[in-house]
Amino acid sequence: MSTFTKKDEDLINNIKVGDTFYCVEKYNNTLSRKKLYKVIEGQTWFKYNKPNYSFHLNQFTVLGVLTKSLEGVWADDQIYELDTQIFVRVETPSKNYTTTMCANDINCIGCFIDKNKAIEHIKMLGIMSFDDWLK
Repeated sequence: MSTFTKKDEDLINNIKVGDTFYCVEKYNNTLSRKKLYKVIEGQTWFKYNKPNYSFHLNQFTVLGVLTKSLEGVWADDQIYELDTQIFVRVETPSKNYTTTMCANDINCIGCFIDKNKAIEHIKMLGIMSFDDWLK
């Protein structure tokens, strides 16, 4: 399911160097959670220090675009890809790195052109990041 509007899809189809988009990534916290104990009226209770899952916003900045076009005809029995590839810098809460990806894949991984729309999407899921959960 694409999270892009028609306007966003047009931007992705015409992506250029310097463009920024945002993707929501789901983290599984189950194994890293710790119990916090508290005694209330003589009974010991606990809660976990973070939820089972949290969502974080990753920022992608386009560093390069590789477009391919086919002129003429190509043999039917040979495999080829004409997908536009992009080279991006990814900024996550824990690390920064660079990678390549197909522009068509952006429509499938929960990405947004507008940062505010991405934040609204996280709120709509009803799950907050660890920092927000502790407030």
